[in-house]
Amino acid sequence: MSQLITPRWSVSNAAPTSSASTPGVSAPGVSAQVPVSSTSSVSVQPLSARRPHRRRRELEPGDHASSSSGVNGGASQPAKKNTRGPNRMLKEAQAVRMSASLIKIAYDSQHRGAATSQQHSSVVTSCGYVIRNCCPMRWESWAQIPEETKKLVRDKLSVNFDVKDLSPEVSAYLEGTLANRYKDWKSAFHMHFQLWDDPEIARLEGCPNELRDRPEDWEWLCKHFMDPKFVKKSIAGKKARDSKTLLHQ
Repeated sequence: MSQLITPRWSVSNAAPTSSASTPGVSAPGVSAQVPVSSTSSVSVQPLSARRPHRRRRELEPGDHASSSSGVNGGASQPAKKNTRGPNRMLKEAQAVRMSASLIKIAYDSQHRGAATSQQHSSVVTSCGYVIRNCCPMRWESWAQIPEETKKLVRDKLSVNFDVKDLSPEVSAYLEGTLANRYKDWKSAFHMHFQLWDDPEIARLEGCPNELRDRPEDWEWLCKHFMDPKFVKKSIAGKKARDSKTLLHQ
C-alpha cells in the first residue's frame, strides 16, 4: 500500500514545478490547464490604441516630378517640362481638308485685322511658321527684303490660305503681320546672341538649333549684332523701354 502511495506523491509534487517553468505545457500523463484571468501576462489593446487606418494620400503636382527622379541608380533626372511644341500649321491643314477649300481671311475694318480672334491667331502663327522656316535672316527688316523673297514666303501661306485677289486692306494686314513676325524672330536671335560674353565665341559656338542647317544666316546675324550702329540703336531702345511707366499697345 505504501508503494502505491509514494509514486502518487512524486507526481503531484513534480507537476507544479513543470507548470511553473513552462506555462501551458503539461507533464507526461498529466493534463494541466492554465486558466485565463485578468492578471494574465497577455494584454489586449483597446480599440482606441490600435494602429489607425491610413487613407491613401492624393498625389500632389510636385510628386510626379519627384517620382521620376532616382532612376538609374539614384541619379536624379530633371522632370520633362510641359511646353508647347513648334507650330507646323497642322490645325490649318486639317481645316482645309475638312472643308475642301482654302481658308479665306475675313477682314474687320474697325479693328484693322481678322474678324475673329481665332482667325487672327491662326494668321499670326502661320506667318511665324513661314518666317522661321522659309525666310532667310539676312536683312535688317522686312521692308529691306527683296520682292522675290517676299513672294516665296507668301506662296507658303497659299497652301492653307486664299491669298489671291486680296483687297488692299487684307494685303496690308498680311504685310504688317509678316513684318512683325520677322522682327520678333530677329529679336529672339539677338537675345540668344547676348547669352555669350564674347561675341566671337557666340559666332563660333552659339548657333541656335533653328539655324543649324543655315549657318550663313547666323554668320550674317552675328556681324549685324556686332555692328556699332546696331549696338548704339539697341542700347537706346533698351533705355527707352526701361523708362516707360505704362505699357502701350
